[in-house]
Amino acid sequence: MFTSFVESSSSKRKKNKDVANKCSTKSKTSSFEEKLDVVLDALSTKSTQTFPPNGPSATIADCMNIVVTFPDFEEGSKKYSQALRVFIKKQNREAFMYPTTHEAKMEFLKLLMEE
Repeated sequence: MFTSFVESSSSKRKKNKDVANKCSTKSKTSSFEEKLDVVLDALSTKSTQTFPPNGPSATIADCMNIVVTFPDFEEGSKKYSQALRVFIKKQNREAFMYPTTHEAKMEFLKLLMEE
């Protein structure tokens, strides 16, 4: 994602460092640039998990199809309605889909419903 940016910025800074090294002084700027290179390298190699991989995020229907399998979450119940309200937020839907078991999903949903 940042690879071309990192390489081009990094190579530009290396050229500037060569010039700075000829003067045999190390400034605060070059130290900052080195740290920036480390951060940019880390960001460019960082991978993130998505649901499903490289596809669209979970929909409200995806989440609610799981929720109706939980005890006391029948359609029309108060808990069902609370869950539906929780899943209006995309980040809640994505986080809900992360646990691998229905039990863990149910416990996480209960936490979200307390907020």
